[in-house]
Amino acid sequence: MAYREVLAANPQDTGVIEKIAALRNARSGAAGAPAVAAPAVAAPVAPAPVAAAPVAPTAAKPAAGMGSFVAGGGGATTPAPAGGGAPVFRADDHIYAEISPDELDDLDDSAFAALEGPDLEEVRGLLAVGVHDEALALLEGAEGLEAAVLRAEAHRGKGEVARALDGLKEAVAEAAERDAAYPAALFELAGLYTSTAKHRLALRTLEELRDLAPEHRAAEVEARVRGLQRLLK
Repeated sequence: MAYREVLAANPQDTGVIEKIAALRNARSGAAGAPAVAAPAVAAPVAPAPVAAAPVAPTAAKPAAGMGSFVAGGGGATTPAPAGGGAPVFRADDHIYAEISPDELDDLDDSAFAALEGPDLEEVRGLLAVGVHDEALALLEGAEGLEAAVLRAEAHRGKGEVARALDGLKEAVAEAAERDAAYPAALFELAGLYTSTAKHRLALRTLEELRDLAPEHRAAEVEARVRGLQRLLK
């Protein structure tokens, strides 16, 4: 038969072997005999992939004459500081510029104090002994509700009640109730209202303070509330 000639020429011809097994299985199935399994043929093994040699990353070189990025300059760059020192940044009219670490020697303590703001405890000490002008000088340019309260106290101590009232009213209107200085601001504001005979506004302010921070100078608040209520009868 033809398949014998093929096997004689190539005993490993899997195509012929599988066909012979299929024919035998078909005959065995028709006669009720167990099927004959086709001989297992090993699957071809793919060659292992060869890993590519790693390529070292190329570091980007900065353009000549260009330093690090400087904030506030709209993406502009400045030359790196001379001397090879690490760049140090300083604020100059809200624009940052690089300076050499050696230039830090030119900055005295007053420059840093100006950045940090006034010492409010020192201001309180001055107010406690009646040195109002010096306290106001220290508060020059100071922001925030706490500074506004101290400024109002200083003006009140100088007899400038109307000025104190106007400044503190504006500061309270712009502040948030969660501000730590808000209760003190209301207490001072109520006192200024009382000094200008605005008794209803003073009482209303003290009631707001009592609702917001009942523990803040509670005894003084209650005494003032009773006094104002008596005046308003």
